[in-house]
Amino acid sequence: MEHTYEEIRKAAIDILAGREKCSYDPSQYEHLKIGIAEVFERREQSTNSSAGNYLTGGRATLSSHDAEIFLEVFWDLFRQGIITLGMNDSNREFPWFRLSEIGKRIIENQEIYFFHDVSSYEKVIVESIPDIDPVTLIYLKEAMQSFLSGCVLFNCNDWCVY
Repeated sequence: MEHTYEEIRKAAIDILAGREKCSYDPSQYEHLKIGIAEVFERREQSTNSSAGNYLTGGRATLSSHDAEIFLEVFWDLFRQGIITLGMNDSNREFPWFRLSEIGKRIIENQEIYFFHDVSSYEKVIVESIPDIDPVTLIYLKEAMQSFLSGCVLFNCNDWCVY
């Protein structure tokens, strides 16, 4: 079974937040990828679905489709500032990575405050305000796209409450 960007991202966030356990510490790219495959294996076994991942050498792996999507998810997490490259001063480069300080705060409140794509943001807004003016929604979506691309006019540290 192939997984969506959202499913893969949610599994990655669950691992990084410690809500899902894996065989390896998720401090390297490949270890997180294996962890996501393990999460999908567990979740699909518990729902009696046919697993889309397979075992290689006794280790869970992602399908080639899911691996390509994971590559996008990983670099989006980096671009969004949730993870940063390097585990510590001795291991400062890829494939090592860790949660950034702001990433830790975002993950703690993942479902409530942080949206990572315009469609999920729009869905929550429309569900919360069903009669929202279409022009207002366009401006909100544009603002969200600007935020995700790092185009902001102010420093979040000046006004964000953590």
